[in-house]
Amino acid sequence: MSSTRPFFLGQLYALGGFTLGLSLLSWRQSKASLSSALTGGPTEYGRLWRKYIVVYILVTASDWLQGPAIYTLYRSEHHLSAEQTAFLFVLGFASAAVSSPFVGRFADSHGRKRLCQTFALLSALSSLLILFPFYPLLLVSRILGGIATSVLFSVFESWLVSSAHAVHLQDSEISLLLGRCTVANALVAVLSGLATEGLVQYSGTYKAPFVASAAMCVAAGVFMGRTWEENKGGGQEVKESGRAAENGPSMLDAVKSLMSNRSLFALALAQSAYETSMYLMVFLWVPAMDAVSRPPLTPATSTLPHGIIFSSFMLSMMLGSLLYSHLTSPTSRLHTNHAPLMLNGKLCACTLSLAGVALASSVRAQGLAGRLWSFCAFEGTVGVYYPVMGALRSIILPESSRATYAALLRIPYNVLVVFALLSGIESNRDAILGGCSGALALAAAAIAVLVVGGAGRADAERERERDALKS
Repeated sequence: MSSTRPFFLGQLYALGGFTLGLSLLSWRQSKASLSSALTGGPTEYGRLWRKYIVVYILVTASDWLQGPAIYTLYRSEHHLSAEQTAFLFVLGFASAAVSSPFVGRFADSHGRKRLCQTFALLSALSSLLILFPFYPLLLVSRILGGIATSVLFSVFESWLVSSAHAVHLQDSEISLLLGRCTVANALVAVLSGLATEGLVQYSGTYKAPFVASAAMCVAAGVFMGRTWEENKGGGQEVKESGRAAENGPSMLDAVKSLMSNRSLFALALAQSAYETSMYLMVFLWVPAMDAVSRPPLTPATSTLPHGIIFSSFMLSMMLGSLLYSHLTSPTSRLHTNHAPLMLNGKLCACTLSLAGVALASSVRAQGLAGRLWSFCAFEGTVGVYYPVMGALRSIILPESSRATYAALLRIPYNVLVVFALLSGIESNRDAILGGCSGALALAAAAIAVLVVGGAGRADAERERERDALKS
């Protein structure tokens, strides 16, 4: 048994206690919020929540089940070389980057529900193809998985936000939905890690989690088909007629709009900086923790309890999402004193700044405790980032082409991650984490100036117009 296991268990228990306490506070607050502040009515809110959360749990669980098993399946059971394995990971990110423009455009034109169901099919096929130790099939599996990932992280949110607008939920209520989804995602991640370990032990093979993942995707597709309504870009008349939307912007037009619209540009910069940093941290945290062990460890000799550390990260993410729900609850003082765009813009700038400080601290930390808490702090910002960025997208992105822009915003970080993986990130670990910290500081400044400052200027202009009318 690792001599560090009691230390990491102690940190996990401490995080669990904090999470439980904040969960109870958030539960009491959410009861008051739902009973008094939902303009769309608890019935509409609850109906949409139940439709979405079942699917969301299934699709995120299908994704989390694969994470702890995929590398070991490639190397230990399929006997792939390190170079072959690395190429498969790069191919997945490249596939997501290349497919993003087409995914968003197709969703807005032909239906977001339809493309979400397509995700279920593609992800299930990817999970089944990975079971066969035949490299060409593994390549196809990664390509399909990359396309499916692009859909998962852009089109599902677009369907939810559009459906919320259709039942006249306000921006603050959409923020509440997104915050609860992030809490659910963190809880699913913890349980999925335990489920993966149990499936492997029971079956004796790392293929079992992928079979379970495929089954969850099929179940999600069936549930969507029975309960979800279709929505598209291009206006309500297009949605009701069932026609494909013809009036959305081309990808080139969307890029031009992004470059000319200050809020969209800041959103793109923030998402690229944060999600690139997040995915690079996923690749680097294990060697970073091993490097400060005594004596220093390597991936081949590591005895750190990585499963416990991962669970600590997920609890930290849950803490962040609970904090976001607490701060943006309709009964909170921040919600009362701020418009949704201003509130989420300020929270986003703070989140990016804290994430940059956490990564910089991880570089400077020379002990296990310091590096663990630096990474936990970063994961805490992840719990705030997802709902706050979702809220900003729900406010800023145009409804007629919501999925197009959401997919477009994912292209830069996929390209950056591919470039980093090809350049050999492990040998330049500290430099990369330091560079990510600087990029996050720049993104925080952009959000503060272009989004928060822009909203403040717009409010001041409206106030001047009201004063002029009174006089």
